Amino acid sequence: MSRIILFVLLVIAPFIGFAQDPTPDGTHETWEYVLEYSGDVLQIGLPLTAGIFTLAKKDYEGTKKYAYSLATNMAVTYTLKHYVHKKRPEGRGSYDSFPSGHTSSAFSGASFIQRRYGWKYGKYAY
Repeated sequence: MSRIILFVLLVIAPFIGFAQDPTPDGTHETWEYVLEYSGDVLQIGLPLTAGIFTLAKKDYEGTKKYAYSLATNMAVTYTLKHYVHKKRPEGRGSYDSFPSGHTSSAFSGASFIQRRYGWKYGKYAY
């Protein structure tokens, strides 16, 4: 259990701040916020599931590899966001829309599960 807590604190928690706030601001419909919020949940949920899955299977080598994979993925994603500097389409005024942090984070977790443990487990992550 302490390994799971340590994994969450060291690998997942630093990226939680990147999730967007799903508070209506007058520019979106309510259903758009539901979709946006579900993306936030998957952005955190899939990587967290992948990390916990490695610990539950007592695959500590897999845990290390996944932590490295997720950290590399986030570093590349946010470096590209900085250099691509693409304006967000919904008018928030920031220039960090591409590549999608939500997508790269979610697919990082799903891809790791599939590559490490095969389609038996990976199909549920996608």
